Amino acid sequence: MANALDAVENVEPKSILIRAGREEAQSARCRIAISNSGPAIAPDVLQRMFEPFVTTKPAGKGLGLGLMLSNHIARSFGGELHARNLAPSGAEFVVTLPLAEITEAAPAWAMTNRSA
Repeated sequence: MANALDAVENVEPKSILIRAGREEAQSARCRIAISNSGPAIAPDVLQRMFEPFVTTKPAGKGLGLGLMLSNHIARSFGGELHARNLAPSGAEFVVTLPLAEITEAAPAWAMTNRSA
């Protein structure tokens, strides 16, 4: 979200759109997309943006680790993180994560301390 806010800082009109939904492909997944009306991401940066220390921010404003860490976290949960440019401007980041299996559990009211 911070990257989307940074992207629209000097843009009018400012627009950030967050969409979430369920994908039914080989397995059920949650898809969260964040898009903005900022400038497009330079092609050379777009290819490397999930690598460590890749940033377009000025010195002292970012280390270039946030997207790399976000990608690592998504993958550690069995998901993916992707970015693409939108036409005529803007960018979109999409994270997909597998949905958890729902198992039947005891209701919360039944979880009491039963020390004797």
